[in-house]
Amino acid sequence: MNDMQRQALLIEAHTLIEEQAERTAAGLCGQGGLDLDYPPGGEWTDGESAALERLSEIDDPHLESALRKAASDAAAAVLVRLFDLIDGAQSPAGYRGEWGVFSFTEAQEAHAAGGQLHDEFFETYREWRRHRGRSPSRSGDRDDE
Repeated sequence: MNDMQRQALLIEAHTLIEEQAERTAAGLCGQGGLDLDYPPGGEWTDGESAALERLSEIDDPHLESALRKAASDAAAAVLVRLFDLIDGAQSPAGYRGEWGVFSFTEAQEAHAAGGQLHDEFFETYREWRRHRGRSPSRSGDRDDE
């Protein structure tokens, strides 16, 4: 990845964070739907839907701004951690092998270096769930299959 591509990727990441945070905040404030892409196959429970409905009834001009900031911060924190992993500044929790510094290179063919990360991300969800275990703070999760 050259410097121009790297800058374009990072600027696009900021744009995507902003756009998703705006959609999420607007959805939470009752200005459009709030569909879930993650977790795969996830749906709002009846209780969660009712809570979101009550949230959308709050008439406070600062609520949408606060939710947008919270969503932006959450998304950015994930990307920063991912970049730490790629840069070799940190290794994945529980990883037992040697962890190095990684870089993106242009593949000669569409799948020359293996699968595509955007597909593999969702494909590895169930495996992550098996390794994660249960947490008391997640007792409301519905995807515990």
